[in-house]
Amino acid sequence: MAVDTASQTARSLAQIATRILVLVAGLTVQSNSSDDPVNEFKAIRVSENPNYTRLVFDMERQAQFESHALTNPARVFIDLLDTVAIGELEPPSIEGTLVQRVRHGYNRPTVYRVTFDLHHASTHNEFVLPPNGPYGHPLVIDIFEDKPEQDCARNETVASDEGNVLVVVDAGHGGEDPGAVGVGGVLEKHVTLSIANTVAKTLNQYDGFKSVRTRHGDYAISLRGRRELGQQQKAHLFVSVHADSFQRSSAQGASVFMLAKGKADSELAKWLARNENRADISGGVADWINPNCITDESIKQEVVEILGDKQKDATVIASERVGRSVLDSMARVTRIHPKNRVTDSPFAVLRSTSVPSILVETGFLSNPTEAKKLSTKSHQRKVGIAIAEGIRAYFCANPPWRTRIQQDRQICRSQLLTHVVQQSDTLSRIARAYGVTVRDLQRANGLKNDVITVGDVLTIPRLSEG
Repeated sequence: MAVDTASQTARSLAQIATRILVLVAGLTVQSNSSDDPVNEFKAIRVSENPNYTRLVFDMERQAQFESHALTNPARVFIDLLDTVAIGELEPPSIEGTLVQRVRHGYNRPTVYRVTFDLHHASTHNEFVLPPNGPYGHPLVIDIFEDKPEQDCARNETVASDEGNVLVVVDAGHGGEDPGAVGVGGVLEKHVTLSIANTVAKTLNQYDGFKSVRTRHGDYAISLRGRRELGQQQKAHLFVSVHADSFQRSSAQGASVFMLAKGKADSELAKWLARNENRADISGGVADWINPNCITDESIKQEVVEILGDKQKDATVIASERVGRSVLDSMARVTRIHPKNRVTDSPFAVLRSTSVPSILVETGFLSNPTEAKKLSTKSHQRKVGIAIAEGIRAYFCANPPWRTRIQQDRQICRSQLLTHVVQQSDTLSRIARAYGVTVRDLQRANGLKNDVITVGDVLTIPRLSEG
């Protein structure tokens, strides 16, 4: 018992000495560097996500840091420069398969080191979030699984998910990243999750379609993780749902963005038509086809060429067309931005060269009227269904190669929808929104001209019978 008491006393004295050292170091730095005061490290938080572990450091100011990865044993450490810890920093409890434990302490005066002991070698990424209320300036560290080298055997399966059209639906922001904060305090991350869930559920109700969501709850997903899910799932489309914000509260209307990687001109369109039998490559699965695994030299060069610039441009064409279909469909339920077009953008989440990708801005949370609508479940549901309808209309008119809707065109034709005519509707706008022709609508509904009345219920044929 006496030995235990002595040990406890020694530990207590050591802790007191350490705190005094840190306090003195902090005071010294502050007195010598009045223009660059020491940063304060306030807390460590952790969240376990399906594909990675996220650790968040709450900092008084934006962190200056260095990161390093080591092996034998596998670990990552972050050095927080000119930083002192405030209070008792409790190491977070972690139960995932990536991070074994977290250790932290002073590496040298005013350099605070946090070490992640890993179960096995992993990759990591760090970024700083904007100031976030009581959390200060969060520094985020994501730990990912290392991905094995591609197996050539994967080339044998080209069709996606048993022949279904597969759509990755991404709810923008989440977790530590709230996105835009709208009028009345509505958070973009909540709006996008609700709309994305509706998009995914609606797509799953369509025969021949399947959706995969990047997140199912209020947690953060890295931009790289969002993009890579489209590649991993062999998706035909990646759609990211967001809500806009602008300095002028008068800005309003939904819009669709895509990332341009080349000019989608008529010559390229002709090339795509000539290569329709290669639609599985140009339509979104190139990154999991390894040219080194192709043994037939007669087609190897063609595949390599397709995976190059034409592959990127083909993705642009598909993105623009599906974006137009989605925008036309959304026009039935919400106001569209005055430019009313699918626009090029530098959004990082769209930087995928093989999966057609669009980013849907569902409206402006900075606009009081739109913020109020976007915060309601009824409007969120309408917008989500409209996005799903636009996606379905595009793929039914342009079925990807070796999918069920391409091999059996009756799948799209047999599932007729109805549309209730709204105040601003015209027959041509409705036809465009659903990917059919005006003649199709007239024939399906027994119309002799283009005259329609608000409240009319129109039957929507999915594809032109001609």
